[in-house]
Order: sequence, then C-alpha cells, then structure tokens
Amino acid sequence: METPSHGESMYWYISVLPPTDENILCDTNRLIGFLERQPELKRTNDVTFASAEGQPWIDITIVKGRADGNWSSSGTFIPQFNRVEIVCSDDEQQNFYGEISAKIADFLAWRLITKGDV
Repeated sequence: METPSHGESMYWYISVLPPTDENILCDTNRLIGFLERQPELKRTNDVTFASAEGQPWIDITIVKGRADGNWSSSGTFIPQFNRVEIVCSDDEQQNFYGEISAKIADFLAWRLITKGDV
C-alpha cells in the first residue's frame, strides 16, 4: 500500500448495509456483475474492487459480517454477502466516493453509513 507523501492522510469509511438490522444475505455474483460494469472501477480479487486508472483511490470489499457487526475478508469468493465496505481517502474527491457509494446502495436498495454516523 502506498503511503501518501503529503503529510498525514486520513481514511473515510463507508458501509453499505441492508435497510434493517435483519440478517439479509444477497447473491455476491449479482453485485460483482454490477461493479464490473462501472468504468471507474476494476476488480482486484474475487470480492474486491479498486479504482480504475486515473480515478481517486478507493477500496471496495464485499463481505459477510457476523451478528456482532464484525467482519473480515481474505479476498476469497463468498457466495452471499450482507455488507459492502468502502475505504477511501478523506482528503480527495468526496463527490466521487459519494457517487460510487450511492450507486451501490441504490443498486441493492440498501443504506449508507459513514464513519461518524454510527
């Protein structure tokens, strides 16, 4: 991972979660197909996407969280998921991040939670 050279960089965390606290599981391939159609993204492993060349840095991971809200990902494929975790730089183009996050949330009909909303 590159370390920014412009001083201390902070990250912005966005979670895309089901509309309620119920444990809703979705088909991972359906979301992967949607993300692969986004020209500003490129797939980096089975469940992770990054920004395409020339776009602001972003990391999108499709995960299956546990009931306690914790999650982890080894990058290997999971057939179903219940959250999408997005990490981006908070000193760059927030519009870009907001648009991508909203596209994913709209596609799933889920809600966005940013760090600080919780």
